[in-house]
Order: sequence, then structure tokens, then C-alpha cells
Amino acid sequence: MIKIYASGIQDLTVARYFAAMDVSLAGFAINSQNIGTIYSIKEWIEGPKTVAEFDHTTSADDQEDLFLTSGTDYLLLPYDRASECLVPSIVVIDDINQAADAAIVVYKVGTSLKPSEVDTPILTEIKDRTVYFDLPQFSPEWVQFLASFPNTGIVVRTGSEDKPGIKSFDEVDALFEMLENL
Repeated sequence: MIKIYASGIQDLTVARYFAAMDVSLAGFAINSQNIGTIYSIKEWIEGPKTVAEFDHTTSADDQEDLFLTSGTDYLLLPYDRASECLVPSIVVIDDINQAADAAIVVYKVGTSLKPSEVDTPILTEIKDRTVYFDLPQFSPEWVQFLASFPNTGIVVRTGSEDKPGIKSFDEVDALFEMLENL
């Protein structure tokens, strides 16, 4: 079964939706203004491991401090910062060969990459590594490809808004339906 990393969660409704769908990782968009809210939301869900996600405007020192305050399980880090951080982390990579020692990575897939072009030994040579593919769009071809490897997953964004503050999960529901039919 393909693992799911739900990314960019900012409210309880979205967090509960993804927890009910048995995602492996729930990523919370954290900043200094919402840290208390995120901590509270995290306490209301069960199941997924949690990830602290930060935008580029939050300094490295602030990220570590907010991570520790948030009570999340992992800190999402760019590849170039992975070796300097001593907290449990998930590493974002742009080239699958960068994954050297990381146990969990998020591979940002370019728009032109096709599943047939992925070097599959990279996905199988380290048994305890999980690789989440951050795809530009979901396709049956990608889903079927990733389903053939035991430690792969897909990054799923929190959905678009039908109205301000009201999320639509239509695309995400379609993905979960596709996964159920494998």
C-alpha cells in the first residue's frame, strides 16, 4: 500500500479528515503566530506521525525552536540543512541520488519525469528508507508504479477551497479512491 504524507495542514477539520484516511504523516504549516493552535490541533488527532513544516521566511534557529514547542515528531528540512540539524527530520530532495543517509525523504518530482525514468534500485537498496514522491499531479501511471514498492508514498496537499475557509476534498477523495482500487 502506498503511504500518504498529508502536507500543509492548518486547521482541525483538515487534520481530522486526513487522520481518518489513515495517512502515515500529517504535516503542519507552522509559524510563530499559529504554534499554539497547531499544538492543540495535533492533540486532537490520532494515528499519523506529525511533521513541522516551515516556509522560507522562518530562520533555521526559529524552526528548531518551533519544532520543539510544537510537539511534532519530525522537522521537514531541505537537503542542504539535513546534516546540521540534530532533531528527527524528513529531508526534501530534488535529486533522488541525494537521499544518502536519510530514513525518510520527500522527492520533489519535476513535471517532465515519468515513472519509467526513475532509477528503481534507489528505491529498494535501503530497506528502512521511505521515499515520498511530491508529484506535480496524480496519475494512475504514477500510483501503479509507486504501489509496486513497499516503502514509497505520495505527498498530498490539503485540498483547494470551495469558499474562503471551506476546503474541497474532491481531488483528494479521488486519489484515495484510486488507491483503494489497486
